[in-house]
Parts: sequence; C-alpha cells; structure tokens
Amino acid sequence: MEAQHNEPAWRHKADFVLGVKITDSVWAKEYQDEQLAAREIGDSTFEICCIPFMIYDLCLGDVVKTDDEFNVNAIVKSGGHFGFRVATRDGLEQQEVVARAHEMGCLTERFSAKLCAIDAIDEDIAREVSGMLLSLREQGKIVDFETIKR
Repeated sequence: MEAQHNEPAWRHKADFVLGVKITDSVWAKEYQDEQLAAREIGDSTFEICCIPFMIYDLCLGDVVKTDDEFNVNAIVKSGGHFGFRVATRDGLEQQEVVARAHEMGCLTERFSAKLCAIDAIDEDIAREVSGMLLSLREQGKIVDFETIKR
C-alpha cells in the first residue's frame, strides 16, 4: 500500500509525484511507499512540496535526486525546515494541535484523524513547536510526537 498526500502543504508549487520506500519506520508494516508531492527543478532533481508522514530525514523544501523511475535516492540540499509527526486519539485533539501550529506560523498536513504532520520553517520555530508538543503530551492531550529529522 502507498501513503499519499491529499493536501500537500505547497500544493500550488507541486507538479510531480515521487516515490520513497518506507524502510525504517513503524509504518513499514502497513505501507511500502510514500508518494511525495514535488516540484521539478531540473533533470531528476525535485523540491519536496509536502510534509512527509512516514519518511525520516526528509522535509518540506528539501531538494532531492531521483532514479529513472522517480524514486528518491539522495538529498541534494536541505530546505532548512524541521518536521514533526503527531499522534492524537481523535480529530478534536488534532484540531487543537493544528490550530496551535498555525498560530506559530507553521504549515500542517493531515494523514488521518489520528496522525498529522507539522512543518517548522527554522530551528527557532522548531524549538517552539517541540515545547508545545511536549506540554500537550504531558497534559495527556496528544498520544505522542516525533521529529522527522533524526
């Protein structure tokens, strides 16, 4: 099964869909690939236009190289963004997370009623998001979260 982005953060820029094998994620049991919205910027070179849900070390704005079948095989340049995955119990908890992230100037994407992703444009905002998510987890308002870059 493939994980897809129905509402990519930079949908207005995206003109291509790339594939990435899911190998080192808890999601590898259920999904084999994640389809990433991207913008073609050169021969086999693309800018990521979505916030990855299941792939580590790849964020919105990163520039990647692909093979002949358009599978990502290398990160050429970091876009400088930081990503977070957030697990909630339901859509109401998720709405609170998304609203708070938007107040911080972050972009978000929803995978399901229990999983969303947050993009922080830089390290300072990433620290704020991390603090907010730690607080929500301590209050029992979210199940858990993790950073996309390890």
